[in-house]
Amino acid sequence: MNHLTSVEIYIWNYLEENKAKIIQMTVAQIAESAHVSPSSIIRTLKKKNFSGFSEYKNMEKQKLNRNDWIYGLTKDANQVVSENIEELLMTVRLLESENLAKVVENIFHAASVVIISRGLSVRIADSFARDLQFLDVKAVSLYQDNMQAYLENLPRNTFVIGLSLSGETDLIVATAKKAKRDGKKF
Repeated sequence: MNHLTSVEIYIWNYLEENKAKIIQMTVAQIAESAHVSPSSIIRTLKKKNFSGFSEYKNMEKQKLNRNDWIYGLTKDANQVVSENIEELLMTVRLLESENLAKVVENIFHAASVVIISRGLSVRIADSFARDLQFLDVKAVSLYQDNMQAYLENLPRNTFVIGLSLSGETDLIVATAKKAKRDGKKF
């Protein structure tokens, strides 16, 4: 095995200590985060017997998916949890920290939380609503065609969260606009 330089040791330790984050990033993003060059990361991985970053990243993803890291859950249950965590991490990365803090504050100060969604976002909305319920937040996931009528009967202190993979789902956008007009926080 080739000996690692001090910079390469730093890079290897950085990769190993940030595995959950690393598998969601590009080599350029990691380089920026670790304050090193992408070529230094590739060189380090090659010295550690990887063909490149893709092989390392794929191996770490497989380890994460195989690992029953929540004791007592089946492999399938852990896979679902892993997928939800991955989706949540991708979503959180898109949010600015100030906006995220406002969302969390609104959730915990609202009389109730309604998460509206359609299609592939429904599973995420259901999971999010259940997670909020475990935190004693009155939350419900709503994906029926009549969601606008449902929201009309809720108090003004209802916080509405819209989930849409594209951000352009007609019913979600129309419901969000109506909720805002009706004085709901969105």
